[in-house]
Amino acid sequence: MRNLNVDTQEELEALAGLTSAENIFIFGPVTDLSPLSCLESVDFLTIRSTKLTDLTQLASLRRIEQSLSVSLNDELISLDGLEKVSSLRETIIYENPVLEDVSGLANLRGAVNDIGITLNPSLRDISGLGGVTSAIRVNILSNAALESVQTLAALEHVDLGLQILNNASLPLCDDRALAARVTSNFAHELQSPEESCP
Repeated sequence: MRNLNVDTQEELEALAGLTSAENIFIFGPVTDLSPLSCLESVDFLTIRSTKLTDLTQLASLRRIEQSLSVSLNDELISLDGLEKVSSLRETIIYENPVLEDVSGLANLRGAVNDIGITLNPSLRDISGLGGVTSAIRVNILSNAALESVQTLAALEHVDLGLQILNNASLPLCDDRALAARVTSNFAHELQSPEESCP
């Protein structure tokens, strides 16, 4: 199968037993991912505007070859279920109002092209991305509850620079402490004033 657009639970039920696909776009009032419990590989996975609370029924998923996009899911608390995924090229986590952490991605390792974490007001912890070593872009924007970015513990290089802005709970200089050990070909954009940090 190639591109699958799913916007009802009934359409999802029809995919029971699916093990691989190129593009799965799940959109709408979906509450149960159990029909995808056999899914092992996908190129692009988009989960948008659903009624899901977690992704635990994707526990067989081992490979996301290109992109993971999780956005506008009003009831999604965690990314639990993605623990077997160890690599991908892009992850976009956008406007999930009750998402608390990204620990479901804790086995992600190595280089990632793009990381975008934006407008997730309950997100406190991004240590689930602590195995990422390099990226082209890292944008962490307007996550009001975020407590630290230094939990990106393995990050060493970002080609186009870190962009860490408007995260209201981030302690002063926490972003600059991360930036001090991350090399880049461009300047970082950080919320803490340089003159206020050692």
